[in-house]
Amino acid sequence: MPSSWRLIETDDRAVRELASTLALPEPVVRVLFTRGFSKEDSIDRFLRKSMADLENPTVLSGMKEAVGRLVKAIRNHEKILVHGDFDADGITSTALLIAFLRDIGADVTPFIPNRLLEGHGISRRAMDLASSSGVRLLITCDCGSSNISEISELAKAGIDTIVTDHHEPPQELPPGLVIVNPKLSRGSGAQDDLSGVGVAFMLAVALRARLREEGYFVDRTEPNLKNYLDIVALGTLADMAPLCGQNRILVSHGLDQLRVSSRPGVEAMREKAGLSPSAVIHADDVGFRLAPRINAAARLGHADQALELLLTDRFGRAEELAAQLEAWNTERKELETRMTRLATFDAERQITEGANVVIVSSEDFHPGVIGLVAQKLAQRFGIPAFVFSLQGDEAKGSARSRSGVDLVTALRGCASILVGFGGHREAAGCTLERKRLHEFSQQFRREVALQAVYAAQEILIDAELNLGQVNDRFLTDLNRLRPFGIGNPEPVFRTTAKVLGTPREMGKDHVRVTLHDGAGPTYSAIGFGMYRSIGSFLKGTVQVVYTPEENFWQGRREVRIKLRDVRSV
Repeated sequence: MPSSWRLIETDDRAVRELASTLALPEPVVRVLFTRGFSKEDSIDRFLRKSMADLENPTVLSGMKEAVGRLVKAIRNHEKILVHGDFDADGITSTALLIAFLRDIGADVTPFIPNRLLEGHGISRRAMDLASSSGVRLLITCDCGSSNISEISELAKAGIDTIVTDHHEPPQELPPGLVIVNPKLSRGSGAQDDLSGVGVAFMLAVALRARLREEGYFVDRTEPNLKNYLDIVALGTLADMAPLCGQNRILVSHGLDQLRVSSRPGVEAMREKAGLSPSAVIHADDVGFRLAPRINAAARLGHADQALELLLTDRFGRAEELAAQLEAWNTERKELETRMTRLATFDAERQITEGANVVIVSSEDFHPGVIGLVAQKLAQRFGIPAFVFSLQGDEAKGSARSRSGVDLVTALRGCASILVGFGGHREAAGCTLERKRLHEFSQQFRREVALQAVYAAQEILIDAELNLGQVNDRFLTDLNRLRPFGIGNPEPVFRTTAKVLGTPREMGKDHVRVTLHDGAGPTYSAIGFGMYRSIGSFLKGTVQVVYTPEENFWQGRREVRIKLRDVRSV
């Protein structure tokens, strides 16, 4: 789908004045304005990223009750079971709470369900394990908000439950349920967008504070919460949580901790991902190198081994597990490639017929990889995509949206057809009877049609920036705006430049070319997955939208231009 460009309007006079006051380049200040930071104090907090600016975790609904119950369990040496979800957010949430609770002397056991054999939420196997092993307290991570009947059954067996989650809870909750979930405290502060691992970290913060008040650490070592931020960064970025507010602070410090982490599993993963101990780790490194390895294990039914990797204190075992995750990640890539090829053929047919949603299904689709394929289709076609794995009488689907359509809202309109559904605005899933798939497809498309009509994909431009302005000082100032991601996207600039030489294809559809604006050095520019779409336009004088970045390769650093789009002049 063709893209339109739009330069975001700002108050140019205010930008110039603040740039002078803050001693920052005007294009960097313009980026801050487009992110909603137009006052000196708000910009200072944004750039500072101080842990001191984190909100008090007790503002979260249910936090005080959760901490009180945990203190009782720790004091009385009760057995605790921590039950996580089987995605990277759930795995990291579980790893964080297990590591922290063990560090403070709690009797705690982890549990992660098998994605291929069990659904989301509290597992029957976990309930049986808790009952048979004398567990008195079960804590969920990244799940449990909808498991009211299971929690009631646990209570009858004498097992209390603390739910830590960030998904939408039911409209009606039973009295007395201890649930720590930002969705129940919505609007109370900057914690609304916390991921599951962020909620788990806040529980650790609040619990440590309470134990400190009660003198618990007088005769034992008090854990340094900074040491758990590597896990927080992994889970938050893997869950694609918005990188603003509390998440921005946690991930900023977590990325620093990932680089220096002495956790054997993190060190082993870094090595497999080609991230040297001296290299600065950015959000993209987690999103494209580290998190996929954790998710690959979970998608193929081995979430328990991904959890073990994060928890082990033995380097030899960490190396074994990291190698196994590497093999599963390779297998996942091969599955994804085959499934995407099959799904694209059907999707293209639907697009030519005017479909507003791509819906594909097959018995050959692996249920652990359908979400990744849906994401590829949504990116390619610019409309929502639903991919279903057909297993016996059941259809299990995963959807992605990049078009402004709220998937959960659309699924609510199909609720009478579904066995179950859940998720977020741009990523959701459902289960239904296979025989009702056609009925669902028709209804889901009607629900999507009721939402906003699609427009051409729009590229928002933060500022005009000539290539000659891109130097080390500018990049240093621009990097202060990191980490980039959802909620704080990479800045996009526009300029006019000359193409030197002929563009060439690198790898799979990546284009590389040399650009010059006549005023400074030449720059190498790369467009990922764009050779076929823009290669023919890269000649003569062109207008480009781009992001400048530092690239490190084999110990060498270069400043390069990451292309977003190009037009002939």
